[in-house]
Amino acid sequence: MTLDQQWHWGEGNKYAIEAVKVLLLNGGGAIALLTFIENRTPVAAVKPVIAEALLSFGVGTASAASVFVLAYLTQHCGNARASAPWWHYLTYVLVVAAVAGFIIGIYFTRTAVIASR
Repeated sequence: MTLDQQWHWGEGNKYAIEAVKVLLLNGGGAIALLTFIENRTPVAAVKPVIAEALLSFGVGTASAASVFVLAYLTQHCGNARASAPWWHYLTYVLVVAAVAGFIIGIYFTRTAVIASR
């Protein structure tokens, strides 16, 4: 393997590790919520809030996965094209969606915990 190939391999591994970290953030939130549900029997009024929290974490996870696909497309496919800025801006939109999904999921989880007391 040449030095150039080794460098690209190392950078690709760093990129993959960062992707896993972001996916674990939203996935971990959903798993924590499911653990909470297992330990308590949710009241009928709390079930829609739990569903909203899981949906928010799911949107955050899907957005996080999409961010890395779009970042790849921006770097490797779009730089030579005129559409590169649009890929770049769409990546930022999905980053915001991933963070928002996590924050909204936390809010709905908090609401469910308070309502189930």
